[in-house]
Amino acid sequence: PYTMRCRELGESKLDLAVALDLVLLLVHKGMRRALPPRFLRFLASGLVGGTFHLAVLGLFHLGAGVAFPLAQASATGAAMTINFAVNNRLTYRERRLRGLAELGGLLRFCLASSIGAAVNIAVADRLFGLGTSWWIAGLCGTALGSVLNFALSSLFVWARSPRADEIATSPGLDFLREQVR
Repeated sequence: PYTMRCRELGESKLDLAVALDLVLLLVHKGMRRALPPRFLRFLASGLVGGTFHLAVLGLFHLGAGVAFPLAQASATGAAMTINFAVNNRLTYRERRLRGLAELGGLLRFCLASSIGAAVNIAVADRLFGLGTSWWIAGLCGTALGSVLNFALSSLFVWARSPRADEIATSPGLDFLREQVR
């Protein structure tokens, strides 16, 4: 067996993003490539936001006695901010926004996600009004809003430039892709 030694030079390239990619690649292969890897990363990032969302929702609704629609809206806004940060660093790291572009990206993400948020709040409020438990109603609203958020954020926040699309579809890359498969 091999015994690992202490690293003498540089830093390890194995960070959270690489470890997450490995796990999600195994999930992707295990699911017979049913979902694209980027969507799986988006869902993994969404788990962070979803957990944060439910914590804020429970804290506001149960802990502070805030009416459910207002608590759901507050939790949604907080989760959108967390989701942007995680997606910017993990899901779209090769297109990561920095500096003022990051602030602009957050604003575009929140604007694009507002459609998903409106659907999220409406669905959750309707389910809650029908007697569904607060956390199930919140989770259902969040799930539906997440699908819309993925589509809209891919188009309006981290969209590829026409030049990047041109490079990504070049014949040389097509040849390499075929060799890898």
